[in-house]
Amino acid sequence: MKKQVYSTEFKSEAVRLSYQRENIKELADELGVQVQRIYKWRAGQKTKASPKATIKLETDSIEVKRLRKALKKKELPTSDYWYSITIEEQKFVGYFTLKR
Repeated sequence: MKKQVYSTEFKSEAVRLSYQRENIKELADELGVQVQRIYKWRAGQKTKASPKATIKLETDSIEVKRLRKALKKKELPTSDYWYSITIEEQKFVGYFTLKR
């Protein structure tokens, strides 16, 4: 039995359709492929991030680390805080304490 080879365009289109459909099994039947193959293609596309996306992710990661470090150094006041929230004519009142 000859191994079926699918084009990159076919795989990309199958993945795109799989995110639009609720039932991937039906899509796989329509395309004539196994369901597991679609999931494999989806996983493959997730790991193939574009270089720009990777650079953006690294930049965001560095920024998050910097902000976490700054937040650790910042002391929040230890105190009691009262709040009152009204949602659809229901009023909720309470308090909380910040402790460091």
